[in-house]
Amino acid sequence: MHAYLDDLRAEFRGPRALLVWAGLTVLLALGGPLGTLHSCAFEHRVLFWALVVIAMISLSAIVMDVIGRLSGTAPRKRDLVIAAAVVALVLTLPIRAFAAGMTELSVAIVTSQANETMAFLFLTALALSSVRHLELTPKAAMSVPQADTDSAPDLPRVVARLEPQVQGALLSLTGRDHYVDVRTTAGTGTILMRFSDAMAEVAPVQGAQIHRSHWVAWSAIDGVEREGGKYFVLSGDQRLPVSRSFREALAERGLL
Repeated sequence: MHAYLDDLRAEFRGPRALLVWAGLTVLLALGGPLGTLHSCAFEHRVLFWALVVIAMISLSAIVMDVIGRLSGTAPRKRDLVIAAAVVALVLTLPIRAFAAGMTELSVAIVTSQANETMAFLFLTALALSSVRHLELTPKAAMSVPQADTDSAPDLPRVVARLEPQVQGALLSLTGRDHYVDVRTTAGTGTILMRFSDAMAEVAPVQGAQIHRSHWVAWSAIDGVEREGGKYFVLSGDQRLPVSRSFREALAERGLL
């Protein structure tokens, strides 16, 4: 559950996500689709569409994340259609119940038919998912080349995926949203990859997962620091948290 919440927070991190949210909200408020143009004032349309857009972005991100975790691959075109369909099916009823005057706390804002509402939500959600897909695809193409094990037989496969200038001895992995930061003695590179898949490609380097989002090589550990009831692994300029469920591996090596 925490992983999905982290991915959801990542959807709204940075100015680009806020610009998409604000821009689409203003466009919908000005255009007034689903009969909202003549049923309420502009400021009410802004509030209504701001809530609808953020709900669409959130639900679409969750659905895409679930699909990605189940398939283990980057988003595909058919996944965008599936996510948009789920968004339309899930949001049509509550939006109409709230915005068509069906509850005590709502007013008649949406005057369109149910099928029109669903079709509009599907197309809008598909457009939002497509924008997100276009943002991820170029990064995936550039940052996840196939590992060339023939030219670099001694490198872990996850390191061989990096650009040549940051290929070096593997020190640690950090899962970040849909990406993994691979830290080596030559620098840090980022690849579009599931964290669990990245950990499966660390051989022959020996190490351990110490947190839901962190793996560290034994040779890269400079020490372990305790702060209250929490432990942290010190590795170069990194201070990595240790989850309670992963302490046993450190204890077995006499680090705790």
